Amino acid sequence: MTLWTVLTDVSMMGGLLLLGQLLRAKLKIFQKLLIPPALIAGILALALGPNGWGILPFSKSLSTYASVLIVIVFAAMPIGDKPSKEAKSGPAIGGMFFNITGVAVLQYAVGMFLTVYVLDLFFKNLNPGFGLMMATGFYGGHGTAAAVGQTYESLGWD
Repeated sequence: MTLWTVLTDVSMMGGLLLLGQLLRAKLKIFQKLLIPPALIAGILALALGPNGWGILPFSKSLSTYASVLIVIVFAAMPIGDKPSKEAKSGPAIGGMFFNITGVAVLQYAVGMFLTVYVLDLFFKNLNPGFGLMMATGFYGGHGTAAAVGQTYESLGWD
């Protein structure tokens, strides 16, 4: 991956986002169906990219961007957030912390339990790491799931 390939890919993505925005603004069908410009851009990228008609020359590094960009997403989330005075109090912070932590732990626990004790009965060669993917996808989102999937792939797990 070079700086030129990153800039080229980002430029094409930006152009597709702009085209998606223009199509959403001009075509009433996209407005009525509430289809966001990013989804329109993604469909165009899929159709025009290397896995579609091959018109847009995206680099081979395109699949690695999700694992890098998810860091930027999480780092930028608190920007501009001004919590109220009640939200700064100890009980409110503690309650939210334990709520979020409980949801994460529960998702990981359910996924791992189902993988080890239920799905293993039907799929004999199922990797135990599969149980982590449910929580990774739902709790972390698709960017986190892509990053974890690449890590699994580097470990030799399908």
